[in-house]
Amino acid sequence: MGTMKKLAVVFGIVFATACGNKADKALDQLEGFKNKMCECKDSACADGVQTEMRDWSKSMKDSGIEKSDLSDGQKSRGKEIEEAMSKCRREARGKK
Repeated sequence: MGTMKKLAVVFGIVFATACGNKADKALDQLEGFKNKMCECKDSACADGVQTEMRDWSKSMKDSGIEKSDLSDGQKSRGKEIEEAMSKCRREARGKK
């Protein structure tokens, strides 16, 4: 599975688990993963952040909130974070 597909799956899990203030909190946490990813200078670091984020998203999976509960603003913010994180991961892996 490609990097973008993996991020989309993780992104979907995150948003399937959060709404309202919970969604804002999840977005803040996702933003933290993006920041960590953007600090990476090599593949090992990027892979470590990816693993940490995947484990975090699994832990959030059981809240039962649907993605359809998110506001358009939350969906937009999530997409922006996902795109920035993907760019940083590609750069850390030496792919621009």
